[in-house]
Amino acid sequence: MDMMRRGYVLTKSLGVGHSDLNLAISDEKAVHSGLVNLAKARTAAATALVKWTTQEDNPAIRDIFARLAELDNEHNAVQKEFSDRYEDYRRCFKAVRDSEKTLDRARKHRDDCATKLQKLHRDLERYNRKGDYGKVSTVESEIIAAEQANDVAEAEFQEKYRECEIIKVAKIKEGLSNVANAYIEMAEKMVLVFSATKDLASVLPDEPAHLTTEPVYEGGEAYSEEIVQSARRALQEYQPQTPYSNSNAYANDEYEDDGT
Repeated sequence: MDMMRRGYVLTKSLGVGHSDLNLAISDEKAVHSGLVNLAKARTAAATALVKWTTQEDNPAIRDIFARLAELDNEHNAVQKEFSDRYEDYRRCFKAVRDSEKTLDRARKHRDDCATKLQKLHRDLERYNRKGDYGKVSTVESEIIAAEQANDVAEAEFQEKYRECEIIKVAKIKEGLSNVANAYIEMAEKMVLVFSATKDLASVLPDEPAHLTTEPVYEGGEAYSEEIVQSARRALQEYQPQTPYSNSNAYANDEYEDDGT
């Protein structure tokens, strides 16, 4: 499927250009889809584990996995936030592509004007050789207008080129900064989630609670609940080092159906 997707994107890019950029955008979409699918797979696995442990005789195991399911909800929220931000990162390249396509139109207009001017010069030479001075005069007037149009088209192209390069740098800089911050934020939040997971593991008594008359898990439920609540509070109170900003939310989606 991956080879088919990439081949389809390259085929669709024939004649319109930007095949490498289209492929990169499509590959980043595959990364985003992988993140979403990972979260779904984790949820399914966590649900299956909870279902299994509800039938267990050991109350400590039942309690711990019920708490782990709560932590898994927090984990999924962190992953979803990250995957959304990763999609924003991909959109920065879509914004670059939109800018490049605008430049393509300016380039085509410039080239069309240059082609028309070259043709008029060839016509002028032909009419001069034939001595058709009536048409010579007409073509000379057309050449003056074509030269002016060519100059305007060249100036517009240069302006669009500069604008495109400025946008490219700005979008890439923003995208890289945002995705780096998103990775850092996810990592710091995961520390909170999995530190709590480790604490829950430590609550499990070595002696199976249902095989002893000793109160090996007495108070364990309250302690495990506090571990989860503490992690939840820490996540709610978390403040990122750098506030998140995104200007790519409305990047052109015209290529979504072809895998990019």
